[in-house]
Amino acid sequence: MSLAAIGLALTIAASAAAASPATGTWGALATGDGPALWGPSQPNFVYGVHKGPDGKLYIFGNFENAGGDPTADHLAVYDPATGTVRGLGSNGAGNGAFNDRVYAVTWVNGILYAGGAFTSAAGIAGVDGLAAWNGTSWSGRGMPAASDVTALATANGHLYVGGSFANAGDAFGDNLSDWDGYTWTSLGSNGAGNGALNAHVWTLAALPDGRVYAGGSFTSAGGNVEANYAAWFDPGSDSWEKIGTAAGSPLNAAVWTMALIGNRVILGGAFSNAGGLATADAIAEWTGTAWKAYGSDGAGGGALVSISTPYVNSVAVYGSNILVSGLFDSTAGVEFTDGIAVWNGSKWMALAQSNPTNDPWFLEAIGRDLYVTGSFTNLGAIPAADGIGAYGLPAAPSAARSLAAATAGSKKVKLTWAAPATSNGAAVTDYVIKYRKLGALSWSTFVHVASTLKTATVTGLTSGATYQFQVFAKSDWGTAAGSAIVVKKAL
Repeated sequence: MSLAAIGLALTIAASAAAASPATGTWGALATGDGPALWGPSQPNFVYGVHKGPDGKLYIFGNFENAGGDPTADHLAVYDPATGTVRGLGSNGAGNGAFNDRVYAVTWVNGILYAGGAFTSAAGIAGVDGLAAWNGTSWSGRGMPAASDVTALATANGHLYVGGSFANAGDAFGDNLSDWDGYTWTSLGSNGAGNGALNAHVWTLAALPDGRVYAGGSFTSAGGNVEANYAAWFDPGSDSWEKIGTAAGSPLNAAVWTMALIGNRVILGGAFSNAGGLATADAIAEWTGTAWKAYGSDGAGGGALVSISTPYVNSVAVYGSNILVSGLFDSTAGVEFTDGIAVWNGSKWMALAQSNPTNDPWFLEAIGRDLYVTGSFTNLGAIPAADGIGAYGLPAAPSAARSLAAATAGSKKVKLTWAAPATSNGAAVTDYVIKYRKLGALSWSTFVHVASTLKTATVTGLTSGATYQFQVFAKSDWGTAAGSAIVVKKAL
């Protein structure tokens, strides 16, 4: 999640349950008109939404009385089954548990943690920046006074807490620390008696092997001045490393959002020319061996284009697609008026027109629903979708059907098949054909010009050899599971 902009609005009302929006359309969490249903204090700010293990949506930010509930301040729980919204605990005086904004939530071992800028929770003074909900009550975790917690990540029962604070647990617990459920542990140091990261941490990601990735405004990590704005902690050596391997600093400005996919690190923020790539502006990927840009503007710059400096607030992963939000007007020639774009691995795509009045803040893909928060009103021209709304994401088509093989000639096999039973909202753009000799471990892909024809002749086979064949339907939103396998001998 990022905190690059301020001015977000949240409107949720107790109403009939809202079904997931149809593929390719926008929907609201409530009915009616958003501002009319909200309450007296507009505008409000919402920073994100997270699905809990109970299936409910936990919506957090800087707001009061969500859905008319006086205890739904800064954190609101939306139940999709009933369409109702409520607070979680209170301050004992009729208001919500928190006295200031909530920036992030997550769960560890059945406990809900909330991070933010608050200084009390459930009326308990001195609960600064981090609070825990055990199902019945809120309590603190001993964070330093005036802590501003803006990022939470978890792995193997550990809660990694990032933000702007000093001495969480010990003198080295500056801006990032590790809570194991009992004690605080710092992650390295700067070698001079202070914490490893010298400024604000905006985003975190953690892996089960103990690696922790951080992005933010810091310009040094563990004393390494090349590990600026984004770095990772190596538990084996108890040290911080920069992302990338080439000499020099790979980033020149803040990182506000991050996603991990295996060894791939996807970064978003206000930087330009990540890793020295002229096209890696605002969004970039470290593949594990090299820096990668996602397209370009066709003139040598990054794909995200704005009348001012573009930036990326949030990154979400949906199948093989990377969804980003932020400040940009067009992407590689594809026009956007809403600052939301999708990279499918080879090109940028737009969602259905949404027409918000300001930049979206945060994206979260939950199943086939993409939740979007921001300062907009009437998302997708829906009056109730003010500050938060959902989009029905397409998916890869279903598998191709009725694959059959017939000998077409020497060293060839002709294949035919039927189209998928459903396109899942995205039309088939090509069929991928894979084959291998019977008994072989690996598959080969038949190289051909992209086509939606439901027939192909695989050439270059070995006469007399028996092969397995499989066909995969492909769309802009992904590749389907394979068809049934057929076996045929090449004559």
